[in-house]
Amino acid sequence: MSDHAGLLVRRAGERLFIGADVARHLVPSPRLSRLPWDSVQMALVGGEVVAVVELGEPSGILVLCDISGQAVALSGLVAEEVGFWPETAGGVSVNGEQVPALDLGAAVAAFQTEWVEQKEAP
Repeated sequence: MSDHAGLLVRRAGERLFIGADVARHLVPSPRLSRLPWDSVQMALVGGEVVAVVELGEPSGILVLCDISGQAVALSGLVAEEVGFWPETAGGVSVNGEQVPALDLGAAVAAFQTEWVEQKEAP
């Protein structure tokens, strides 16, 4: 079992892990802008315009991630700790507690589904 570097976060009381291979930066939440024709929010982070995926109530920070080579900011997470923990099948073990990895694919897919549904609504 090898150690896995990353970030522990909370979302609605649930503790989750985001690997350092995906999580790039924690930034104070900048001004978010909704596109006038859509529900998508965008933010200017480090000179780059990124999509913001809302995973919960705003926490004052964004977790800037690299998802398939694309910069995406995650909102609604509370950062707890950065470090190395023993890797498990579905995440990491923190002081004997199994902490699942945040399923970024599902989060982005839910975001895209919501976006399409809102776009198609009359």
